[in-house]
Amino acid sequence: MSNHPLISEWMTTGVGSFLLLNALAEDARLLCSIAGFDQVLADLRNGESCRSAWHLITGAAMFQRAGTIVCRFYDQSQKSDPDFAIRFNSNEGDVEAKLLLKSDLEEVFEEYAEPLCKKIFAEVMVGDSVHPPVTVIIKDVTVRPDVEDVIKAASELLRGPRVPQRELRRENFNVFVDPAPLGKGLSRGCYILCPRSEKENLRVASRIHKASRQLVSEIAPGRPGIVWLGITRHQNAIFLRDMLTRKFNDGQHSGASVVFLLLSGTHVEQPRRSVVTYGSRIVNSKARTPLSVDISVKPLDLNGDLIALQTLEKGFPAYRVGAVEARYEPGMAPLFLPDFRYVEKSSLE
Repeated sequence: MSNHPLISEWMTTGVGSFLLLNALAEDARLLCSIAGFDQVLADLRNGESCRSAWHLITGAAMFQRAGTIVCRFYDQSQKSDPDFAIRFNSNEGDVEAKLLLKSDLEEVFEEYAEPLCKKIFAEVMVGDSVHPPVTVIIKDVTVRPDVEDVIKAASELLRGPRVPQRELRRENFNVFVDPAPLGKGLSRGCYILCPRSEKENLRVASRIHKASRQLVSEIAPGRPGIVWLGITRHQNAIFLRDMLTRKFNDGQHSGASVVFLLLSGTHVEQPRRSVVTYGSRIVNSKARTPLSVDISVKPLDLNGDLIALQTLEKGFPAYRVGAVEARYEPGMAPLFLPDFRYVEKSSLE
C-alpha cells in the first residue's frame, strides 16, 4: 500500500476512509476559488506535506462555513509566514495551522509491539482452534521488556489450567487472558497496549512557540493571530489549557491571540456515521493584538467539546497495536472487539 495518506485512505475502502475523503472534498469545494489555494492543493498531492495540508483545508473550511471569510492563502515559500488570512465583520486576522502526528515514542512502541503481536500468534496461539484473547500491558514505553519474557508469560497463561480470567503481573509488563469465545472454528486475538508518555503534552509548547513567531512576521503586522492546532488522542486538553493559560499570563507566545485545539476523526455509531470534530478555544488576554470579537467556526457535521470529552475518558489513552484472526463455523458465538484505546489504572499495578 502507498505511503501517501490520500492513496492509503482510498485503498482502505472502509467506512472511515469514505467519510474522511468525502469531507475533504466538501471542504476543498468551499475554498477552491480563494487566492493561493492552488499551492495548498500542491501540498496535498505531496506525500510528505499531505497531512498538514489536509489539516489546513479542514480549518480554513470551518472558518468559511461559519461566515468568517478566508481572504487568501499565503505563499509558503517563506516558512516564517502564517498560512492564511481571514476577515470577520470589519476585522482581519491571520491563521497558522499546526498538526501533531505520531510522536517518536509512539513510533518506537509500534516498532516493538507489531513483531511481538505476530510472534504471539505464531508461537503461542498455534493451531486452528478458538484461542483465548491475550492482552499485554507494557507499563512504560521507555522500558520495553524482553520479547521472549512476554512470550513465555503468555504461553504459561494459555497452556495453564482453564479458568474464566487469568493474569500474570511482572515488573515491567502484565499479561491478561480472557475466556475464549464459544463454539468451534478459528479465533485468536492479541492486543498490546502502553499508557501514553507525559512528554506527549510537551510537544505542544514548541508548536505554539513557532506559530506565535510566524504570526508576528512582516506579512502580518498588527493583526490578531490565531493558532489552529490539530492534536492527537495522546494530548490532554485539560493539561494543555492550563499550561497555555500559565504561559500566556507570563507574557509568552504573544503573537497568538487565541489557540484552537482540535481533535478530528470519524464517528460510526448513533446518531449517524460521519466525521466528528472536538474543539476547545484558549484566549490569550496578554496577546500583542487581542481579539476584539469572538470568531465563529463551524465543523462539517458532528462536533463536541474537547474538554468534556477528555473528562469522560475511561482510563489512560494508550499506544496500541492489535490483531484479530477469525474463521466462523456453525455454532460459534459472535465476535466483539474490545475497546483498547485506553489502559485502566488497575491493569498497570
